[in-house]
Amino acid sequence: MFDIKRQTSTADAPAHVGSRLATEVVSPGGGLLRRAEAENLLAKNSIAVWSAGGAAGKSTIALNLAASLSTNGQRVALIDADTHSPALDLMLGLQQRTAGLLAIARLARQERYSDTEHERLVSRVGNGKNRVDFIAGLASVARWSELESVGLQAACEQISTRSDYQIFDLASPLDSTLIEPEYATPRNLVTRFLLGHCSTLVVVTSPDPVAIARLIAEFGELRRQSAGRIMIVMNRFRTSVLGSNARRQLTDVLREHLGDLELFFVPDDPALFDSALAKATSVTWMRPRSQAARALRTLASAVESTGPT
Repeated sequence: MFDIKRQTSTADAPAHVGSRLATEVVSPGGGLLRRAEAENLLAKNSIAVWSAGGAAGKSTIALNLAASLSTNGQRVALIDADTHSPALDLMLGLQQRTAGLLAIARLARQERYSDTEHERLVSRVGNGKNRVDFIAGLASVARWSELESVGLQAACEQISTRSDYQIFDLASPLDSTLIEPEYATPRNLVTRFLLGHCSTLVVVTSPDPVAIARLIAEFGELRRQSAGRIMIVMNRFRTSVLGSNARRQLTDVLREHLGDLELFFVPDDPALFDSALAKATSVTWMRPRSQAARALRTLASAVESTGPT
C-alpha cells in the first residue's frame, strides 16, 4: 500500500492551479479571449472527454456516458474526435472506419449537409431507447491535417441541430507547437478547438500516482484551453492498493492541486468492462444494475443538471 499524497508531491504544477483561473482563454479560433467572453461562446450541450494519456479509459467513459444519457431519453451523438488513437469504432464492433466528422465538416462548410447526408454518415448503435448516433472521425489518422476550425465549427452546428447532447472523445496531446512543416494545420487543432467549444469537460484519470501526477502537470494548460465546467472522473477506482481511505486520499490530493472541482468515482470491474467490450456494447446497457453502471448514471445525471440548450 502506498501514500498517494506523498507519491504525487513532486508533480510539476503549483498548488491550487485549478483555483486560480487564467483571465484569458484560448478561443476555438485560436485567439485569446477574456474568460467571460469565452464562456459566452460555449456550446451548452456539448461535452468533451479528455485524459492526460496513459490508458485511463477515456473512450470507455465517453461511450458509457453517451449510453447513460440515451437511457434517460436524450438524443445523443457520440463523436470520435481523437486524431491520434481513435478507438470507438473498434469498441462498437464497426468493421469499416469512415471519415464521418471530416465528411460532415466539408459538407457543412459548403452548405451541402442535409438529413440524407446525416443518415449516410451516422452509425446508429444500440436499439430502441438505448440508442446512440455514432460519428467516426477520420478514415485514417494520417488525414488529420484536413480538419480545420471553420469546418469543425460548421460540423458542430449541424450535429447539434440533430441531437440533444454531443459527446466528443478527444486526443490527449495539448501541445500547440506540434506543427509539421508540410501542413498548414497544427497537429492538435481538433482537441484544442473542441476544448474551447464544449461547455463541459469530463477529465478521465485513474487512481495511481503516475496518472494523477500527469493530470496535475497538464491541468494549467487544460484550464487555459477550456472555459467550461470541469468534471474529474476517477476511473477503475479500487481500494486494494490505496486502502480503505482511498477516496479521501484521492479527493484531498486533487483538491489540493486543482481546486474544488466535481469528482466522480467509477469502480474497477475488469470482467464486466471486458465483457461489454467483447459484445461491442456499453456497461450501462448490458448490466444497468451493476455498481459501475450506477456510477456512470450518476455522472450522466450531473451532466444533465445544466440541461441542454
